[in-house]
Amino acid sequence: LARSGLKARSPLLVRIARLHGVPRACVRRLAGAMSGDEGSEGRSPEGANMIARLAPQLVPWFQWPEIRRVSLTQRHVAHEVVMLIYQRYLTNTAPTSISARLDKLGMRLNCAQAAQSKGSPDATAMASGGLLVLEQSAFVLAQNCENYADLFEHVGFTIGDELDPVCTALLDCIERITSFRDAVIRLREHARAQHEAGPRMSSRVQRTGAWDDD
Repeated sequence: LARSGLKARSPLLVRIARLHGVPRACVRRLAGAMSGDEGSEGRSPEGANMIARLAPQLVPWFQWPEIRRVSLTQRHVAHEVVMLIYQRYLTNTAPTSISARLDKLGMRLNCAQAAQSKGSPDATAMASGGLLVLEQSAFVLAQNCENYADLFEHVGFTIGDELDPVCTALLDCIERITSFRDAVIRLREHARAQHEAGPRMSSRVQRTGAWDDD
């Protein structure tokens, strides 16, 4: 903090915002809305409302441990964070959603299967590398959902009755991720069996999509 010129007495949210290069105008409004006490709810209802309005601009800049810490210490921020996570990552319409990400990964999985069906060593090697990336991507998405579930468990009460559809959307995402990951594992196991059995196995690869998620 000293090297970055930050004041140790600045509220947590302000310090994090500065460290991540959040635009100065946003940081100034944030600092004006907050008191100097760590974990304070803000100087006034107007200050709390200002912090809540700024939350959507701040959250994309933060790392997950920071998002969690701020949400646990700032109740009005927690409400906005939970709703932002829902709108950005758990709905089916947002381009940043897990659903949209899985759609793109599903297309890559089908491409990997098509490459694998060719049976040539180069195509098989390319497919194997692609499957490894897809499995890692599924792991990251699953980890994100675990983080969301942990946060909802601690601060989900801040959104009241809206928590039920938010948790339902999260469960739907977890099911889709599990289905996708299982499809990747099946195709990877088939690739291993194909490699061990030799070229004759290539003719047995199914021509349909590896993951046809409805």
